[in-house]
Amino acid sequence: MSAAFSIGEDDFNGTNGAIEAYVESLAGFAESRVGRDSPIARYFRSEREGFFPGKTVELDEWLGTPSERDLFVKLLDAATEQLLNNDTFSEYGRNWVATTMASLRVKILSMNSSTSPSP
Repeated sequence: MSAAFSIGEDDFNGTNGAIEAYVESLAGFAESRVGRDSPIARYFRSEREGFFPGKTVELDEWLGTPSERDLFVKLLDAATEQLLNNDTFSEYGRNWVATTMASLRVKILSMNSSTSPSP
């Protein structure tokens, strides 16, 4: 059984340990960069504390506006850098980051371009 991040109908699956590591890192960066009592920090802290095998972490609430998406991408990038620098993942895990998590990031960034007015 795997866990996942979810945006709309799209799930970005990973091992339970990989998704949990990201949730923990996202919680820490949200607290340090946005504030411990910010809604996004409280959400990821709650997700971290209630994590269980097979969990799907819903992201839609944090991707509603371009500024929310930009903030989430910054948190995601910081979490990715930290997890890779700390050798959290095996070679398989690093490949997962380079593919699945990169696809998650591209999906979020494409949401910004799809909401931009046409020239």
